[in-house]
Amino acid sequence: MALSFPSTDVDGRLIVTGPARVYLGAYTANGVDSVPTLTFLGSTDGGCELHYATSKHPIAVDQYLNDIEAVPIKEEVTVKTRILELNLANLYNILQSTGEAVSTMQLTGGLYASTSSSLTFGEQKKIQYWQLILKTVAPPGATNLTRIYQFWKAYVSATSAIKLEKPKESGLEITWKALTDVSAIAATKAPIFQIKDS
Repeated sequence: MALSFPSTDVDGRLIVTGPARVYLGAYTANGVDSVPTLTFLGSTDGGCELHYATSKHPIAVDQYLNDIEAVPIKEEVTVKTRILELNLANLYNILQSTGEAVSTMQLTGGLYASTSSSLTFGEQKKIQYWQLILKTVAPPGATNLTRIYQFWKAYVSATSAIKLEKPKESGLEITWKALTDVSAIAATKAPIFQIKDS
């Protein structure tokens, strides 16, 4: 059977370049239809990583040497980045819990650029869910795509140590885990995330 090959022209406008900006929005059921107010987490170091992995169970039968089918059994989506702007407002959004009548994490001041805030916390017993958004930023003057990764329901699953050392900037490595938004499935929408180009 003869193969049909598509066009091999290279179009630089279709290459995604540049770093990404990280935003957090409030999680709402069926987030695919929500327009949350976004909080910008500031400068990053080392880029952002999106990991999409699936596990599959192969099915074998006695009559054949090789597997004959595979069944998906696990799907995992994680996002990793290193945030450099460790103002207390960012730490509050990254590390806080929610859902308690009186939160054990208290932020005084609270403005993004505030240099006179205070933050107290401990005994965080509940999970804060976010709508997590990554938006690529092309170099100035470029015509490359802008790409948006939008995760409906995510939480901070791991953080690094905050190092205070000379002569390096203090940063925090964060891993978000994106969850299946069951309410999105009920609305017949993509349940974990979407990618949009413009």
